[in-house]
Amino acid sequence: NSVGGQLYYLIENIISNKPKANIYFVSRNVQNSKNIFKYRNKPNINFVNHLSKEYYELLATAEYLINDTTFYPFFNKREGQKYYIIWHGTPLKNMGKDMPVTVDVANVQRNFYMADKIYVNNDYTKDILIDTHNLKNVYSGKFVVGPSSRNSVFYDEELRVKIRNEFELNEKKVIAYMPTW
Repeated sequence: NSVGGQLYYLIENIISNKPKANIYFVSRNVQNSKNIFKYRNKPNINFVNHLSKEYYELLATAEYLINDTTFYPFFNKREGQKYYIIWHGTPLKNMGKDMPVTVDVANVQRNFYMADKIYVNNDYTKDILIDTHNLKNVYSGKFVVGPSSRNSVFYDEELRVKIRNEFELNEKKVIAYMPTW
């Protein structure tokens, strides 16, 4: 996937807690992803092209899989793998079975069923996903409601000062527009 804020800041947290972890970041634009991580000086991240041979090998062998959307229909979780979905936003539009065109619903639903945990940032999102993807009394994993990792950047005062200085924004109001698509 592209460098989504959810995964980017989650990786920061993983690195700080497990500095020797082998992290593979899959992207459709590896160079862009490298540039973003380089800016924040994050070593020990291996970048992998989406749908490459290495990508398929990692899907089959990685102990932990973390995704901010869903894997393609060819993916099947191997026994022993842990699969976590970090949901990427709050649904303010129709989702799942409520969408006018429900082409991708089955694959999203299938991914949810395989996931060990689905992380959402509020109960509203959890309730919508459960209802619109028929998860009630069927999903055997766990929903985790917690803060959105992509918003953690707004609480990093050191980075705030650095960016404001670098882009000469010290006396300016800055507005962040963060659409999921």
